[in-house]
Amino acid sequence: MNKQNNFSSLGVEYPNRGSWRQAHPASRVASTAASCPAASRATPFANTLTIDPNVLFPRHTVITVIGRIEDWTLAWAGRIHCTLCLSIGDVPLRANRDSLPIEIQNGHWVRAKLMLRRGSSDPSGISTLLLSSSLIRPRQSNPTAWTPTVPFHRFAHMRRLYRLLSQLAPGQQAIFMAVMADSRIQQGFFLRIAATDHHTYPGGLFDCSIEAAELTLRQEHLGTKERGLMALVCLLFDLGKLTDERYEPDQMRCHLGLAPHPGTVRLIDLALDAVARFEPDLFVAMHQLLGPCDWTEWLSPPGIAPTLKQHIHQAIQQAWHIDPAIASSQDDSTPTGEQK
Repeated sequence: MNKQNNFSSLGVEYPNRGSWRQAHPASRVASTAASCPAASRATPFANTLTIDPNVLFPRHTVITVIGRIEDWTLAWAGRIHCTLCLSIGDVPLRANRDSLPIEIQNGHWVRAKLMLRRGSSDPSGISTLLLSSSLIRPRQSNPTAWTPTVPFHRFAHMRRLYRLLSQLAPGQQAIFMAVMADSRIQQGFFLRIAATDHHTYPGGLFDCSIEAAELTLRQEHLGTKERGLMALVCLLFDLGKLTDERYEPDQMRCHLGLAPHPGTVRLIDLALDAVARFEPDLFVAMHQLLGPCDWTEWLSPPGIAPTLKQHIHQAIQQAWHIDPAIASSQDDSTPTGEQK
């Protein structure tokens, strides 16, 4: 399947350039930063800290993101300076007419490939280089900056993931983006089965992780930040299964209290460390919610509201949909196989 069809199925449309010009007259396409006041950049998390992608990712990392072009300026020798507004923060860019076609101007949404060159800036102080870009029309008013860069086949769940990420705070989105910057982790997340007693098909881990995250977002008695934090933990809770070639049942994990897969923290540690300098409280909360729990955290006494960790564990087990007949048939000979 070609790239255009792949991303169109997510609610991201690649417009025909002729129709784009007809729908956006020259007077609008040539709009300047003055016609796009700062208020137009407002997001649901406008008052929260934003993340600098140049610090979030290692130097010379190439990332692909979705963002909006602002502050477009034509500099000397055909060079273009602009700002790419992302859901996690703004990124000043260097570009040219090859990487940023002249018809892409202020207010246009693009899928952009960037090279983060921290410490290698031009005379204007801009260090991030735009390698390529293409026009898109997102169906959400404030879409997440994250976008998949490897093939996937669970199209309906990918659309659900897009909507889910768009509801998270910038720091929470940044952690997910940093973890998924590794294409091997991203591909494993999209393709691995969840367990031998539920979601036993390629993409099962992806499906049940999204369902658990959606369940936590429905806890409307909690604040937006708390719900987003629980959703992020649910998405990453069993990511460590990607490092395990054995396929095992999940039912037995609930006997003494549920804990993330042992490999999860190791896979996300670098991402958490990168965000820690911006939001140390988020770093601490993620480690607490992904840490092992004892029986006092596992059981919620009558009349006492569940903790965030208990909400997470309940959502994960509910998303498993374990069939009792399948669970009772599990024996000690757990199937093994190559990770797909």
